[in-house]
Amino acid sequence: MGHRPGLPDSLPIIDRATTVHNVIDAFGHGHMGMSFAATTGRLIADLATGTPSNVDITPFRATRLSGLASA
Repeated sequence: MGHRPGLPDSLPIIDRATTVHNVIDAFGHGHMGMSFAATTGRLIADLATGTPSNVDITPFRATRLSGLASA
């Protein structure tokens, strides 16, 4: 399947961008991108509309990687 973008902890980023208020990030799914597309789309729609989600996205927040930059 070739190289797919991934992050050091193998979890994707699904979160509002920290520097631009009207951008929502959803990337780093690796080889599971197609499998998780519908769920990620739902999460992005919830973030965009301010709707409470039935999934806790805390593990997918971009800020979880902030400690890795200094390591």
